[in-house]
Parts: sequence; structure tokens; C-alpha cells
Amino acid sequence: MKALVFLFLLAYASSQSIPVIPTVNVWPYPQSFQNGSTTLSLNPNFFNFVGQTPWGQDILDNAFQRYKSLIFNANGLPAHVPSGGAVFYRNYNNITNPTGSVFNLTVTVTSNTEVPLGYGVDESYQLIVSSEAKLTANTVWGALRGIETFSQLVEWNGQIYYIPNTPVQISDFPRFGWRGILLDTGRHYFPVSTILRTLDAMSYHKMNVLHWHMVDGDSFAFQSTTWPTLSEAAYTPASIYTHSDITNIVNYARFRGIRVIPEFDMPGHSASWGVGLPGVTIPCWEWAQNGNPLGLFWNVITLDVTNDYTYTVIDGLIKELAALFPDEYIHLGGDEVFAQGCWGSQPYVLEWMETNGYAEYVNDTWVYNYTGLWGDFEAKVQAIGVKYGKRVVLWEESFDHGFELLNTTTINIWLSPQELESVVTSGRDAVLSYGYYLDRQMPTCNNPGVTGGCPNEDYHWFFIDTWEDFYLNEPLDGLNLTPEQEAHVLGGEGSAWGENMDTATIDDRIWTRGGAIAERLWSAREVNDTIQASVRLSAFRCKLVRRGIMSGPITVDFCAWNTPSTNTPGTEVAEASRTWKYIAYSFIIATVLLLLVN
Repeated sequence: MKALVFLFLLAYASSQSIPVIPTVNVWPYPQSFQNGSTTLSLNPNFFNFVGQTPWGQDILDNAFQRYKSLIFNANGLPAHVPSGGAVFYRNYNNITNPTGSVFNLTVTVTSNTEVPLGYGVDESYQLIVSSEAKLTANTVWGALRGIETFSQLVEWNGQIYYIPNTPVQISDFPRFGWRGILLDTGRHYFPVSTILRTLDAMSYHKMNVLHWHMVDGDSFAFQSTTWPTLSEAAYTPASIYTHSDITNIVNYARFRGIRVIPEFDMPGHSASWGVGLPGVTIPCWEWAQNGNPLGLFWNVITLDVTNDYTYTVIDGLIKELAALFPDEYIHLGGDEVFAQGCWGSQPYVLEWMETNGYAEYVNDTWVYNYTGLWGDFEAKVQAIGVKYGKRVVLWEESFDHGFELLNTTTINIWLSPQELESVVTSGRDAVLSYGYYLDRQMPTCNNPGVTGGCPNEDYHWFFIDTWEDFYLNEPLDGLNLTPEQEAHVLGGEGSAWGENMDTATIDDRIWTRGGAIAERLWSAREVNDTIQASVRLSAFRCKLVRRGIMSGPITVDFCAWNTPSTNTPGTEVAEASRTWKYIAYSFIIATVLLLLVN
């Protein structure tokens, strides 16, 4: 009997050396894949990308150059050892002997005509990896997504580069065509290099929209050539984005298949406009400092919507932005407008409303139509956007208040998931930001801090665990939509609001949690197992770190940074394996002795 117990313990201990590793370690999860059980090696001295395309060859060649460096970036250490690796997972990097090598990835783009980057562009691809690796896509944008997937298949165990579980066949495409990150440079200025690094990280996640919230009440970092004094509200004379900077960012994004959509929030959040052009904002500072509901008084100063000059300034800015940002969309804000508080505190505004049809004298009292004035402002700025060839995006308040909206206007949902259904059933396009606010400790809670506002389970002990909330925030949950109505849900965005984020913390604040949003918007709806996802996300996070994105861990693991190693390649694996064996043998012996004593 004791011998049987000993054999059982030995077998059990041996089984613990084989971790449960996903057969396809790719993020976001592909729509379809098949795999085998053999291993193929790659030699950085011989591997090459090969491909010709009828259009976009510059984009493809740039990707080939980038990804060869990204794939072969090891430093001698094993890339990643998952949670518990110090005890149970020391064979994590052990692989079967390679049965062959991959020398080329042949990339074929089938479309003979240029397909511009825009919403709804075909990003599908098919990838086959065996002794001959082949990637086929209808567009160069799909080829970029497939190259990223191929790069994630390549592993490093401290000795060789290899692709496990071959042959691999992947057929993939995004579920939503709008998969974005909102970057807020109005609250904290980010150097151009930081924005470019964020674009790199987005491309690794197959995200395709940078929603650039460029200015806010705190600062005006855009160096306008039409209204040059506006940038007097930048934090410093150097903390600005010139036309050259913006062109660089837009082109850099395009080479990664990412659209850049600027946002100038208006008429609220506009205090900074009044620094360089005092006449365009309403000076409701006393109310803002003593009576506004947001606390941060500079957030509630609004544009002077009664002044014709304000619309002249807006027209010039939108014309300027339209020339700098080629995407068909422009975001013109429209959120958190405290019209009655700000406008109602200024006698000259009330007098103007009385004489221009926005007030009614009832029972010896003036009743002011603040909502009507706000709605007319939104109608005017939509018309200006269309004038310069843009489709306008507005925050959801414009829809909530029943303002007159153009058929082409898209609504950005941030306050309520139920509002998404109302918008799309009305036949209008929508982008979901609700539940994807990266600055929130309780991302899907409408009333944080209010007794009974949120169930206890919405609160995480660890801030990083909010990745699970983002991951499980399914855009269509609880909605009763037809397929035609679902098509109006363009996608979603992770909102990296900048009040508590600057260039020192941006990587960790957006990633790894933003990766959960990326997979929710790319992968099938049924891909929603957080336990399975956590394994892939931890491994992918390590790839990000090796690529220079300082993405934080979501659990205990080991991740080798991309820094020179003084160790002999493979030494760490061998030493770790011996350590594990000592621990396992000690456990077995101690258990057997305990049984014998009893």
C-alpha cells in the first residue's frame, strides 16, 4: 500500500512539470485556427519576409523591416515563465526537437487596386505556418495584422527561436471595424515620441483608431497657423504640436494601419481657448470656482456661443484640422456642458438670449432655453464639419437632449450602455466608450461612491484586475438588436483620460488592461473566458515589454526585459530545471516519510 502511495505521489509530482499552455499564444484571439504538434525553428541569420503587392509596397517593406527586429530581439533569457514558474513550471520552455525550419514568410496581397485606410477597410488574413509559411490578405492592412500574428507565434526559450504546435492554420478578421484608444493630451502633454510608442503598442494589439483628444480646458497644445495665439495656453512654449509633428504622427500611424481622429471638445471644456482669444469664452469664473458640480473649475468654462466671432474661430480651426488629418471623421466633443450654470451667471448672455428667441417671459419671470441654445450650437458645428468634408462624432449628450443631428453624425457613448441601443435603433452609428474608461477603478459602475450605487463585486482589490471588467464588457450584452441595427455599432475605444497619467506612467496605465479591450473588439463574442485569457495576456504582455512597451503584469510571473544579458544562453533554463527537481524530490521524500511515521 505504501509503495502504491509512493508511486502515485511520484506520478502526480511529475505531472506538475507540464503546464497548461495555449496551443495558439496569440492576442487578440483569432477567429479560427488549427494546429499540429511539431516544432519548427527559425534562424535570424537566414529568415526573411518575402512579398510583393500591387499597391502599398512601402507599407509592406516597412513592416518587414520592423518585424524582423521585433521577432529576433532576445537577450539570452527565456522570454516568459508564467505564474508559479519558480516551483511548478520549470519545463515551460522545454520543447520537442524541431523537425524543420522556417526560412521565409511569403506575403501575398490579392487586391489589384489601392484600398485607402478608413472605417470598414478589410483587415482579414489567412496564415499557414509549416515548412513553408504563407500569409494571404485582400489588402495591405490585413497583411499588417497577419504579420503581427506571425510575430507572436515565434517563441524563445533561451536557446533558439521556434514556433510550436505546427502546422498552424489561422483565418482571422476583426469583429468590429473601430477599435481605438483615446489619448488625452489636453490634461498632460505627451512628447511626440510617447505618442509614436503608443501607436506601436496599438498596432501590436491590432487596434486601428487613435482618438486624439488634443486640447481641453487645462491646455491648448495645438499650434494653429490660423489662430496662433491659441497655443499661449500650452503648458510651455515647447509643449505644443506643430503641423510637422501632426503630419509625422499621422504618417507613422498609417504605416501601422491606424487612423488618427482629432477631437476638439466644444462648447464645454474650453477654458484654454480664452487665454489666447479672450473673446471666445464666457468668463463665468466665479460660478466655476464656487458652484460648479465638477469641482475642477477649468473644466466647466464654455465657449461663448452668443458671439459670431466664436464660430469664425471654429470654422478656421476645423478647416485647418481637415487638411492635417485625412481621416473622414472628426470629433467635436459636446459633453459636460453646464449651460445654465455658466451661461446663466452672465447678465450679457441672458440679455442676448432674451432678444434672440432663447427666452420667454412667463408670469413676470424670464424662462431661458439653455438646451435650445446648446442644440443650435451643435447644429452649426456639424455643418462646419461637413463643409470641410468630415463626418462629425459627438459625445452622447447631443443625442440624449434630442438635438437636431445630421444623418452622418456618429454618437460616442460614454454614460450608459442602454443608450447604445437607443442610438442604433434610431438608425444612427455609435462608438462605445462606456465601460472602457482606463482611469476608472470601477469601469462599469454608473454611481461610484454612492450607497447602493454598485454591487461589491464591481470593486477589485488590485487596480490591474480591472482588465477583467474591460474584457467582459461585451458591447451587445442586454441589447435587442436586429443584424441591421448591430451594423450601426461601429466598435469601441479605451479612453485613456490624462488627469493622472503622463509620459512616465502612460504605458502601464493603458497596457496591459487596454489589451483586454483590444481582444473584446477583435475576437468572437464567445471568446470570454478570463482564466484562459489571463494565460495568453501574461505571455503577450511579456512580448510587449521586450518590444519596449512597459506594460504592467496582471499576475506573478517572470518576464525578461530586452536588455543585454551577462548569462550564457540556456543557463537559466538548466539551473531552473535543477531547482524544480530538488523541490519536487524533497516534497516526495517528505510526504513518504510522513506516511511511514504515521
